[in-house]
Amino acid sequence: MKHNLKKLLPAITIFFFVVALLFIFIEPAFGRPGGGHSYSGGGGGGGGGGDIIGLLIYLIFSLLPPYISIPLIIIIYIAYKIYDKKNRSSNKQITSAPTYANITKNVSQTEQQIHQLKTIDPNFSRVLFIDFVSSLFV
Repeated sequence: MKHNLKKLLPAITIFFFVVALLFIFIEPAFGRPGGGHSYSGGGGGGGGGGDIIGLLIYLIFSLLPPYISIPLIIIIYIAYKIYDKKNRSSNKQITSAPTYANITKNVSQTEQQIHQLKTIDPNFSRVLFIDFVSSLFV
C-alpha cells in the first residue's frame, strides 16, 4: 500500500497544485475588457462552456514551457477525439420517418379501434369524425 502511494504522490501533488492555481486565476479569467463587473444588457446569445476550456488552455500555456504544453494539448485533444468517436459509434441511429412495418401496424390498430367504436356506437361515422377532428384542430 505504501509503495503504491509513493508512486501516486507526484501525480496527486500536481493535481492539487493545478486546482490551487485554478482558484487563484479564476477571477481574472471572468474579468471583462474595460474593467467593469456590471451587467451589460444586449442581444446575442453566446454558448457557454468554452470559457473553462479557454482558461485551462491559457493556464497550460502560461504555466508550462512550450515543449511540454503543446504536446500536452495535442495529447488531450487526441484523447478527446478517440473518446468521442468511441461513444458515437455505440449510439443507435434514429430516423424520423416511419418504416413500412410501423405504418401497417398503426393502420391495423386504428382499424381495430374503429371496429370497437362501431360495436359501442353503431351510428359512428369515420368521415364525420375525421371532419370534426380536423375542424377542431384547425
